Amino acid sequence: MLRIVTPTGVWLLKLDAPERAFEPVRKLLRTGPALREARLHERLAPRLHWEGPALVDEQADGLSWFARPWQEGRLLSEALPEAAEAAGEGLALLHELGFHDPDLAPGDVLLRADGALLPLDLGHAKLRPRGATGRSERAADLARLLAGLPEARARLTAARLLEGYARLASPPCRDYELSAAARKLRSELLRKHSRRCLRECSDFELRDGLPKRRSPPPLGGEAEVQWPCVDRAAALECFRAFYELELHGLRAARIVSVAASAGGVQVRAQHPDGRVPSPEDDGALLDLGEEFLRAGFALDLDQLDAFRLDQRGRLWLTHPDGFLGPLRN
Repeated sequence: MLRIVTPTGVWLLKLDAPERAFEPVRKLLRTGPALREARLHERLAPRLHWEGPALVDEQADGLSWFARPWQEGRLLSEALPEAAEAAGEGLALLHELGFHDPDLAPGDVLLRADGALLPLDLGHAKLRPRGATGRSERAADLARLLAGLPEARARLTAARLLEGYARLASPPCRDYELSAAARKLRSELLRKHSRRCLRECSDFELRDGLPKRRSPPPLGGEAEVQWPCVDRAAALECFRAFYELELHGLRAARIVSVAASAGGVQVRAQHPDGRVPSPEDDGALLDLGEEFLRAGFALDLDQLDAFRLDQRGRLWLTHPDGFLGPLRN
């Protein structure tokens, strides 16, 4: 999706490209994705007072576009948790109108100044008769909104989101149930997303079949390390696992590349420079352990050499020896 400025106004443009045709869901659509979204928008827009013409065209098989007038507001990915009550009330209204989106994400929903919640991506959305959105679908939409936020922000959002929802409709779940569902879904989504580091994409490239980051994120005072691995498969899994930790927003070394070495294969990574913690730093160790546990991962806090305290007193996981992996249900 793109926000474009033209002489006729500001538009929200959605492009549907042929390379997305492999997705299984495309085979279930009776019409092209852009045409389907345009028809759904035509039904939903009057109920949300989304004024202005919607433009759609299918240039060729699998290549189409859909444009709507841009609406001013804040993306939920930026507005939460501050606007949690307004977001909950807006989602309740959408549900009462018959809306449900199994691919809902806070970065694809706009909160307008009048409190209306505007879904920007209608690719997987459904609009049924008023009140037809089921209880399980309502709970799933709420969980997806939370799952798209970092764990810390989601914890601050859950209860207030349901408070706002209750202004218009009966909440489909309690706050602890919502938080648990969002936590599980977030882990599933980020684990799936972490696999992109093993293929050619905007952030990673492949050299001799091994992944390399195009532009490592700056951490400040970086120390570069190499982790020897027993074989290629182990190196790739280590690379993916630490990228998954990064997606969770956890303080762990940032992976750079997998490369062949004289002894086999190694993972290159960066982390803030600092000192090895001592047993007297048990408070920082326990805090980091709890942070990883909340995200669904376990650490071996006895492996002090696998951690570093940076100049700001923050503890980082800096070696795979300190990482035990995801928690098992």
